[in-house]
Amino acid sequence: SGCESDDKAIDLVFDGVSYGAVLRTLEVTGKSFILSDLNSAFSVIVEEQDEEYGALFSEVEVYVSGGAAGTTEAMVSTIPASAFTTGDKGLPVGTISVTLGETLNALGLGTNYGVGDVYKIRLNLKLTDGREFSASSAASTLQGSYFSSPFQYSSPILCTPKPGDYVVDMQDSY
Repeated sequence: SGCESDDKAIDLVFDGVSYGAVLRTLEVTGKSFILSDLNSAFSVIVEEQDEEYGALFSEVEVYVSGGAAGTTEAMVSTIPASAFTTGDKGLPVGTISVTLGETLNALGLGTNYGVGDVYKIRLNLKLTDGREFSASSAASTLQGSYFSSPFQYSSPILCTPKPGDYVVDMQDSY
C-alpha cells in the first residue's frame, strides 16, 4: 500500500487557504505636519508583499481623516505599482507621502486647522485579482513592531519655529 499525493494530511490542512498581502513599514521618514508649512509631509517607506512576491500588486490608495473633519475620510492619491522599485529582498518598495496642504484640501478644511490636530493616514492595498487590504483587515500580529504593517498612521500638527535668528526682548518688573 502507498499514499497518493491527495492523501497527505498537509494537503488537507492547506486546502482552501488563501493568502493576503501587506505593506510592511520599513521607515517612517516624516512623522508630523508643521503648522506654518503646507508642504510639510507625513511620509513612510513601505515594502509590498503578496503570495506572488509583488506580481499581484496593482496600486495603493491613500486616505486621510481627522482634524476638524473628524471621522470623515477622503482619498488623497493613488500610487500605482509602477511607482515602486525593487528592493533588496526582491519585493516592491516605495515612499508614500502626504503633505499638510493635500490633507486639508482633500478634507475641505481650508484654514480650519491648528496645533494639536491629528490626522490619520490610511493605506488601501489593491491587488490585480481584485482583492483589497487595509487597516480593517490587518490582524494585531501584523501591526506590531516586528512585522509592522498597520496600514494606518497618525500625524499631528506641530508648531515649530521657522529656522533663523531670534531676539527675545524680556522685561522684569520684580
